[in-house]
Amino acid sequence: MILGYQETARVMGVTATLTVHAKDAPHLVQVGNDLLTHYERLWSRFLPHSDITRLNNANGAVMEVDPETSQLVATMIAAHRETHGLFNPTLLPMQMSHGDRKSLVSDAVCSTSDAVHPWEDLDGITFHSPTSLSIPKQMTLDAGGMAKGFAADRVALALMQLGASSVSVNIGGDARVMASDESTHDWNFDVCDTQGTHIWSTVSLHEGAIATSSMDARHRLGCGPTHHLFSIDNTPSEIALCSVIAANATWAEAWTKLLFFSTDLCNDIQQRDLAVFIVDTQGNTFFSEKWKGYTL
Repeated sequence: MILGYQETARVMGVTATLTVHAKDAPHLVQVGNDLLTHYERLWSRFLPHSDITRLNNANGAVMEVDPETSQLVATMIAAHRETHGLFNPTLLPMQMSHGDRKSLVSDAVCSTSDAVHPWEDLDGITFHSPTSLSIPKQMTLDAGGMAKGFAADRVALALMQLGASSVSVNIGGDARVMASDESTHDWNFDVCDTQGTHIWSTVSLHEGAIATSSMDARHRLGCGPTHHLFSIDNTPSEIALCSVIAANATWAEAWTKLLFFSTDLCNDIQQRDLAVFIVDTQGNTFFSEKWKGYTL
């Protein structure tokens, strides 16, 4: 008999909710949670031995990393190119200068050399093998939201391959859902403000992903930076919250960063045929025509 089982866990600085429909659903949820913990150990900038931290502190040296870290970095480079640089994983120095140094769920602190700075291109990142790469001196990488989307995609796929009929992996608002051919289950998601007190929109997905980015997502209970998203030229965004529905959570997350700092918002949405919901800094809402197809 197919059972539905759900658990929440604190991982990657947010609450992750795993829901699985399967004969052995509790076991698969545990497998999923173990994978999320594994990915956090690989990609957290607050863990001293993570792949991301070691790359940031390597001073240009070649580092051995997990193959999935190489895949994540390659995807960051692709997203940087596809968004014409508006998705930029090298902006950690700007975040830290605005107070984003401390983990929101522990006493861990992210530290880097005073010499690091944002970069306009990622051409200096070099892959020496599937398990080794180097980044230039004075460059840092912040996996951030991309890591959450990347992890959600991989956990969902892994659980489907282990026999789930339907699965939802929601990592702090970056969610991937997958279903077997026989499954008729749909998943509903609320797009809320950062505090979760106001629901802006509710959508239903059978297959695919939704990612939501908020300018103040790292400001909680009066702590943390009031904004943590930046462009390379520090141009302020008029967007406070952006949600994108896409085929996978990795690219849904990347497209949110494109839209936060787009200079031609309507064209970028139309060119990529995106399902988008936006709240601007004045509280006004906008949604694309494609978004309406998912709303309840």
